Amino acid sequence: QGSFAIVMIENTSNSLYFARNKSPLYLCKKGQDYVLCSDVACVNSKYEIFALQDNYYGMLDNIAKNH
Repeated sequence: QGSFAIVMIENTSNSLYFARNKSPLYLCKKGQDYVLCSDVACVNSKYEIFALQDNYYGMLDNIAKNH
């Protein structure tokens, strides 16, 4: 019950977990870069934007980059 959008980082495996229910959460992609945000104003128009559905959850694997 209730509404939430949550993102969690698990440092040892470099994984990012996310879930939403009734609060907005967007997955934005530009090339190999990903952004999770609650407002699309956080990213520019070069990102492909996916509105996540209610009761949706997922994981992004191996998020750390070596520069």
